[in-house]
Formats: sequence, structure tokens, C-alpha cells
Amino acid sequence: SFGGRGSSCSSEVDPAGGIVAMATSDASLYSASDDATVRIWNIMNQTCLKVLSIGSTPLTTIAASPLMVAAAYVDGSVHVWRKNKAGPGTAKDDPAGTGGAASMRSFDIAASDSGRTVRALLFIDDLETDTPSRYVLTGATDGVIKVWDVCPDSGHQAAPSFSDAEQHVDADVDASRSSASTTADANDADSSNGPVDAVLVRILDVHAQSVNGLVGSGSGFFVSASSDGTARVWE
Repeated sequence: SFGGRGSSCSSEVDPAGGIVAMATSDASLYSASDDATVRIWNIMNQTCLKVLSIGSTPLTTIAASPLMVAAAYVDGSVHVWRKNKAGPGTAKDDPAGTGGAASMRSFDIAASDSGRTVRALLFIDDLETDTPSRYVLTGATDGVIKVWDVCPDSGHQAAPSFSDAEQHVDADVDASRSSASTTADANDADSSNGPVDAVLVRILDVHAQSVNGLVGSGSGFFVSASSDGTARVWE
């Protein structure tokens, strides 16, 4: 029962700005606000643990995992806060995004072309190498889903292969698009300026209109939903 549990997550740390998206991971709530900030909350006591901000560009959506949090902006970029491997200053049980400089690494992904906006984000695990949250998926207004390896230092791994297992609702989608899946060349990444934080490894081009939702499971599949009236299961 949810009776009597309607407590609000409010704090003086969050003085203004409407919430545009939320995500949960373990006992933490992540909220993206229209004041261009991400706030990390303790769900149990409704306290704000940290405020993350990298500028003034409005946010569109957010995703979280025990190791990372990602926020998408209207300019098509995605910012990722990632825990480093355990070491000095790293608290194992801290929510992603709450660590100090010694335990966190943050970076940008140019996830979509100019004029396109990322509407959906999803972290998925690499089941082959048992690497949690290795990939982040971005779904944009051009109908394209991109798969990014955000743990390229975990060792070589072939790009994940997804089959379009099922389309629940078939609108007027061009059949020539339904099998479009492109593997990006990881060698195209420019590592001349130091470690590579993210590598584009696959492009899934099946939706005729904006990708508005990405939902995953721990069983190796995810579902994408689009304005074209389709929902597709990938495995």
C-alpha cells in the first residue's frame, strides 16, 4: 500500500526549477530540473545529497545506475558522471555522482547531430565480460538509437549485437529501415588527447520518428518506444 507515503522531496538546496525527468538506482533518486541541474536524493529521508551542474543548457532526460549517472541536454549532448575504480577517496556504497574528484570522472558525449535532441537514455550491462553499466544507449528525435561504450578501458569487446525481436504495434514504417543496424569503428576515436571516455559502437536506425523511451531489463534485452507508434524489443 502507498497510503500515507506521499512525502515530497523538497529542500532549500532546490529553490526553483521544475523537474523534467527522474531515475532511480538502489536507494537514490536522480532528478533533472529545467534549471539545468541534476539532483541526487536519498529516497528514505528525502534529503538532497548533491547537485550536479555543468552549464545552463536545458535538460531533457536522465538515466542512472549504481556506477554512473547520465543527463541529456537539448543541444544533443550527454554528460556522464562515472565512478572510478576503487581507490583513495572512493566510497563503494555512495550513489553515482556523489563522489569527490578522487573518485569520480565526468565527460561529454556528442550523442546527436546539431538540431537533434536526445529524448531517452538507458544503461545496460555487458553480459559477456560481466561489466556493469558498460553501455549507454541514446534515443534521439531523428529516430536513431546509438550504443556507446562508456567503459572502453574494461578491455576489448565486440560491439553488442541486437536483433529486432518483436514489434508490438506496426505503424507505417518503411521496411527498408527496419533492419538498419550499423557498427561504428572504435578505431575512429581520437585518443591523442588522453584516455577515451566513450566510443560509439553501434547505431540502430529503425524508428521513423523520435525515440521517446528506452526501458531495459537484467535479462539482456531492452524496449524502445517511438512517436511513430511502434515499440520494439531488442535482445
